[in-house]
Amino acid sequence: PITPSSASLAILPAGIYDFQTKKVKFIADTSGHYVIKIIAGTPCSVDTCVIEADVSLYQVPQITCPGTIDTLVCLPDISEICFPVSIIGAEVTVKILPAGTYSGGMVCVPVTSAGSRTVTIIASSQCGADTCFTNLNVSANQAPILTVPENLTIPWCDDETEPICIDGIFATDINGDNFTITQVCGLGTYTPVRDDSGVICFNPPNIDSTYEFCLEVTDGCSTDFQSMFVTVYTSPLCSVCVDISINVDSCYVVGSNVPVRIVAETRSQIGGFDLLMAYDASVLSFTYAVQGDAIDEWEYFTYRLIDNDGCGTSCPSGLIRLVGIADENNGPYHPSADQLTPSGVISIVGLRIANNQNLGGQYLPISFYWIDCGDNSMANPLGDLLYIDSKIFGNSGSLLWDEYDDTHYPESARPDGVGAPDECLVGDKTTPIRCVYFHNGGICVTHPDSIDARGDVNLNGVAYEIADAVVFTNYFIYGLSAFTVNVAGQIAATDVNADGFTLTVADLVYLVRVIIGDASAIPKVSPNMLQVDLTVTDKNNAISVKAENDCPVGAALLIFEYDGVTPEPPILGNLANNMSLAYRISDNEIRVLIYSLERGRAIPEGDGEILTLNYGGHGHVSLVETSMASFHGDIIKTNQFEDMLPSDFSVSQNYPNPFNPATAIDLSLPIACHWELCIYNINGQFVTQFSGDAQPGIVTIVWDGRNDGGQMAASGVYFYKVRAGNFTDKKKMTLLK
Repeated sequence: PITPSSASLAILPAGIYDFQTKKVKFIADTSGHYVIKIIAGTPCSVDTCVIEADVSLYQVPQITCPGTIDTLVCLPDISEICFPVSIIGAEVTVKILPAGTYSGGMVCVPVTSAGSRTVTIIASSQCGADTCFTNLNVSANQAPILTVPENLTIPWCDDETEPICIDGIFATDINGDNFTITQVCGLGTYTPVRDDSGVICFNPPNIDSTYEFCLEVTDGCSTDFQSMFVTVYTSPLCSVCVDISINVDSCYVVGSNVPVRIVAETRSQIGGFDLLMAYDASVLSFTYAVQGDAIDEWEYFTYRLIDNDGCGTSCPSGLIRLVGIADENNGPYHPSADQLTPSGVISIVGLRIANNQNLGGQYLPISFYWIDCGDNSMANPLGDLLYIDSKIFGNSGSLLWDEYDDTHYPESARPDGVGAPDECLVGDKTTPIRCVYFHNGGICVTHPDSIDARGDVNLNGVAYEIADAVVFTNYFIYGLSAFTVNVAGQIAATDVNADGFTLTVADLVYLVRVIIGDASAIPKVSPNMLQVDLTVTDKNNAISVKAENDCPVGAALLIFEYDGVTPEPPILGNLANNMSLAYRISDNEIRVLIYSLERGRAIPEGDGEILTLNYGGHGHVSLVETSMASFHGDIIKTNQFEDMLPSDFSVSQNYPNPFNPATAIDLSLPIACHWELCIYNINGQFVTQFSGDAQPGIVTIVWDGRNDGGQMAASGVYFYKVRAGNFTDKKKMTLLK
């Protein structure tokens, strides 16, 4: 206060005194320390005071926060969610609505349940306030789901050397979180096969017991727990060293070439076999025999058709002997150990059913047959032990003979050709061991009542009509999907020329001839095999198919496979420009049928182009199957020659994919160069490598599913990377077991 009112006043350096409010006002344009001197005087005296002021200049706060936050939380474990908020300003007070705290640049709000909410954050100071909003979307974490097999019952033998392994253990997480599967009780050890699945392998301490296994999966937030029970019992096959059977899938129509699978399940190592099988040669004819996948590393396999000189008039009319030897001591490469205990197909034998509809509805037996002691025997890898029959079962599964049951199956009652006689065990030699089970089989022939007359391809009751030709033509373009009534019956109806071969273009030619009146609907004799040479050229993104034929061609079916290209519609070549063309382009296949429904039309004798197939892109196109027939309905054998040097580098998708156990990859090389192919697992770890030097052309690499150490790789996704010259590419493939 300044009194009296008559006093004079000076404020230094500058200021104003308000006598009413008794306050001094001065201008502070910067933050800092100010000294204000106030001098009050009258004619009689002067009084002075000094005011010191520390001034800070404030601004309106500025606040920035996230607009939307989507978060997955563990409830009820978590009680709050925190997120960063930027605030600029001094002496700012922060308020959070509806509730929350602010500290160290983080806003934390309480969370007790899932849902969406809006968080309001207000920053204020004496100069003003700023506000921002954050939309908080809270989802409760879902627990991963663990799946284990149903309770299992497993046969077991006390001399087993390999543990029992339980697979089918896997987990999924709807949130896509990483998770861990752990075994928490039970024998053995859980071993991951992939990140989401694994197996438990254990050796049961006691047979005829039940064991519990407990597992849990957690994603660090939630946990799922499952248990299973495994009962182990004494297997009736414990005394069996080899179980071998003759297997045929389903029933077949007459004229079919039936693949008969010889399947072996072994408990003891074998290094060779000598199998003798019997069949009725009047209704079945042998066509081929090949080595099975279960012994594909065995070094020797052969077959022989034998006559009945060894057993007189009691011998069957058809006998085939299969002989396999695992190891020949003639080089450094020999079968792996697991091939000595094969489990699966050891051979496939092709038997063609006679083209006699009277066989329909019958069962054509195929059985193991014994002439001498060496028939249907197996040897251990050292060759010092011989395994022979213990029990023999019929094609219906009934027991035919039991070598250890002399009461019901005495030696004196042994039928001809059944089992090795007891005299095979007598002598001053190592006694053979009776430990092999044999299961006979056979072929079921489709009954004629289930199929219609020859020539009625659409099974509408009217044979040799134009609709039959349409359906049959569609088959060559769309495959068996064209048959929608009864596949087996429609297949049988296509043997129009009665040569015993169904689904051939020869049948289509003859069907058309019958429809247009150029031939009678009379069964033909088996045709003479004619030949046509086909030359396939791939240049400038165009496939050219040229034919050199010495007889008129009534129809031709060409099937192409392609990868990495865009095919255009096929075009008839100059040699076939008087014919009709039907085609279908699917995901990786092009089916082309060249035919004619007009009387007298055929691809003439001569040498010329019959088809052109243009395509775009960088990949490959291959002619994989051909079928041709003469104008008279005879089957034509085609000899294919290729002049298909690639124009660009490319690598195909592996085929098959997914695969088990092997897959193939084609590498197209337009020039001679060094190439290499490396395989990695999904984690980027090296698995194995192939490499070589090749001339221009197609190099096919086959991977048998083994790593560099020779062990089988686990099921899962793999990547293969190719380098050839300056070309590199990478693709993905899947191994399934």
